[in-house]
Amino acid sequence: ISVRLGPSFAARWLSPRLKYFWLQYPEIDLSLFHVANAPTDFEREDIDIAVTYGNGDWPGVEAERLLPLDFSPVCSPAFLSNDKPLTDLDNLRYYTLLHDADHEGWHDWLALAGVEDINADKGNIIDDTNVLIQAAIDGQGIALGSSAFVQDLLDSGRLVRPFDITLINDFAYYVVCPEAHLQNPAVRAFKEWLLSLVE
Repeated sequence: ISVRLGPSFAARWLSPRLKYFWLQYPEIDLSLFHVANAPTDFEREDIDIAVTYGNGDWPGVEAERLLPLDFSPVCSPAFLSNDKPLTDLDNLRYYTLLHDADHEGWHDWLALAGVEDINADKGNIIDDTNVLIQAAIDGQGIALGSSAFVQDLLDSGRLVRPFDITLINDFAYYVVCPEAHLQNPAVRAFKEWLLSLVE
């Protein structure tokens, strides 16, 4: 079956779990297509099922919520111990903010944290979450990372979370396909397996 996925979801969340799908369903072959997070046009594209980031409101398809994301600042552990340590929200002004796709995430997080005098429009936009996370690891700035994508890096100490303030927005990853595609047992099995991972 053909599966369309966002690259960050595929690399950071799905890939480490796929071996369990193949152990359970060795007879099902998957073709994984990594593309930007945009709605799939199932009438024009030869795609059986997709995992798409958004609000879940796409016409003509079944969309079931799979993975909401939480966002909090993550950075190199060195940022906690230099001359402007990230132990105080005010010290954020001394660091480069790394943005994923646009500035809205940092705007929303700073508002949630009650920080009013830091310009959320400054910093670098990196429109690839994998590259954004690597930039944070490399000490190029502070990113908003979701635990779904960075928990292993936090556990290993390659990244740290300097503040316990977490932003949760209205978007999530959804398993998406036309209802008719679920008549294919392999498509149905893959969808049910995905959803079982978060039950």
